[in-house]
Amino acid sequence: MKHVNSLRSIFAVVTFCAALPLVADTETVDGITWRYQVSDGKAEIYNNGSAAIPTSTTNSITIPSALGGCSVTSIGDAAFSGCSGLTSVTIPDGVTSIGSYAFYNCSGLTSVTIPDSVTSIGYSAFSSCNASLFDTNTISGVKLMDGWAVGNTGSLSGILDLTGIRGIGPSAFSGCNGLTGVVIGNGVTSIGASAFSGCNWLAGVTIGNGVMSIGESAFSGCSGLTSVTIPDSVTSIGKSAFSGCSGLTSVAIPNSVTNIGVEAFGNCDRLTNVTIPQYVCSKRMSSVFISHRQNIQGYYSDESAYRVITNVVIVDGVTSIGDNVFDGCTSLVSVTIPDSVTSIGSSAFYNCSALTSVTIPDNVTNIANYTFSGCSGLTSITIPDGVTSIGDSAFFGCGGLTSVTIPNSVTNIGQQAFYNCSGLASVTIPDSVTSIGASAFSGCTGLRDVVVPQLVCTSRMSSVFPAAYQSITNLVISDS
Repeated sequence: MKHVNSLRSIFAVVTFCAALPLVADTETVDGITWRYQVSDGKAEIYNNGSAAIPTSTTNSITIPSALGGCSVTSIGDAAFSGCSGLTSVTIPDGVTSIGSYAFYNCSGLTSVTIPDSVTSIGYSAFSSCNASLFDTNTISGVKLMDGWAVGNTGSLSGILDLTGIRGIGPSAFSGCNGLTGVVIGNGVTSIGASAFSGCNWLAGVTIGNGVMSIGESAFSGCSGLTSVTIPDSVTSIGKSAFSGCSGLTSVAIPNSVTNIGVEAFGNCDRLTNVTIPQYVCSKRMSSVFISHRQNIQGYYSDESAYRVITNVVIVDGVTSIGDNVFDGCTSLVSVTIPDSVTSIGSSAFYNCSALTSVTIPDNVTNIANYTFSGCSGLTSITIPDGVTSIGDSAFFGCGGLTSVTIPNSVTNIGQQAFYNCSGLASVTIPDSVTSIGASAFSGCTGLRDVVVPQLVCTSRMSSVFPAAYQSITNLVISDS
């Protein structure tokens, strides 16, 4: 290993590693010259068109734990590809990922030591390696390598018990149509990309409490999957992870999830009941549940799985619902919002035409612009004490709304706030309101009974109630 001769030099190297976003270099350790690159103070064994070490290197190697003064945390894509002379490789503690094709075509490789720190292995990382590298006896039909399931023999069927292993590599069981069930033990921390993709007969999956990440397309195309329980340990669900699971009717995404890929539940056409965490509440449902189907004419329609969702439960602890989250969820009938929510974003429930009722938590202080615009199925709404502002077009086009309670805390009602709420028969605007926008109740042709504060009486009723004021039969002006 290269020696650094002074404390000052050590600091110079470390500072150099941390300061620059990307540095490529070489270093000779125990007679082997290593190619590596550094990013954010972490080193990766690196292939820049040729292997990270001379392909003529033979026998056993131990990957250095540090290069250029920086800890080695990853083995890059194709890092050792074609190093056919290697027989044994020891990967040091601290390495967290092994890249795609990292040891591809290392035909002489018979032993690899993978530390517990590794949480992901890339596509075909050990493809075309010596057959003796894999253990196929511990779990019949499964190719194991130092505790990781990296492939199969093609003869799998029935329920597969993977208790005792510590990782599932990408595409390990892809296309194993004979599998009907899978049990993933608590020791597994990651499920690789496309690990079970295309397992059409797979009906049930038990995911252990140690799993932190579910890779891209991990269960995509598992059309027979009817239920799946995602444990609280999971923090990441990859792109298209459950895409095409057309038999899935309900799913609960735990609050631990802080990253979820686009179309994670795309094409889940029977998915009607969904429990979502804070992270999903910051994204449009269509990005997670979208489903573009190609019809026989050859172009893509906008049929979307999120449009069949009828019931949503937002987990307790969620504090905010972002802009446009449920925009266009036209089949959404009910949504449960916990008391922990303090803000609901603009257009959050835009055009949720099937939504019949919603309870706004007491901690919410603002109804944003267009929040419930187009919710034509809403029949009643209670705005809690504490809300101070009702935004522009907040209830625009809620034609089914027959009653609304505006609390004394409200000081501002935006323009067109209740525009075209034609079913609204009565409304009381409290004395607390000091600002009311133009056409706030325009098109409310069913209005008969109205209580207004002095403020409204300073302007023509037609500016606040255009196309509605002529139908009012009972007008009460408050004493304030």
